[in-house]
Amino acid sequence: MKKDHIKPHSRRQFLKTAAAACSSLFLPSSVTAFKKNETIRLGYLPITDATPLLVAHGLGYFSDEGLVVDRPVMVRSWNILIESFLAGKFNLTHMG
Repeated sequence: MKKDHIKPHSRRQFLKTAAAACSSLFLPSSVTAFKKNETIRLGYLPITDATPLLVAHGLGYFSDEGLVVDRPVMVRSWNILIESFLAGKFNLTHMG
């Protein structure tokens, strides 16, 4: 008898799916939570995942959507990023 094999999903595929689901839940509410003309202060880690954020800022996509965004600030570690967010240095952070 031939058994039906279910192809197991890779960890990478699971993480992509989870990230897509979570970003659709949290991103719109976090961005719309800012008051009109409130400056958004972004923090990010220097990893490839931050590229869309930097390109969007560089090409003016945030301002095209009516958002006032300071130049994103690079930090060198997860600890510094989290502590800076909790201390109020950033009001939005990139989390890879």
